[in-house]
Amino acid sequence: MLFGGNLLRQIALMQLSQQRPESVRVVGELQSSDALMEQALLLGTYPGLKGWMLDAVVQEFCEVLRPSSSQICLRSTASQP
Repeated sequence: MLFGGNLLRQIALMQLSQQRPESVRVVGELQSSDALMEQALLLGTYPGLKGWMLDAVVQEFCEVLRPSSSQICLRSTASQP
């Protein structure tokens, strides 16, 4: 699951697995889920955002992450409202 990473690390599932271990099934060590949880950033949006609104979000990231965000900044379309 993209937004949760390893859901077994979420408090609710940690409690559930302790209280009712039969209700949680784990296959493997979930290394990819752990990596996603530690290295990903969820940027919540919704379908009603206009192009210029998304460009504003990208530009804010460019300001915060500069210079490591130069390729992202170059792709921004700079649409007008």
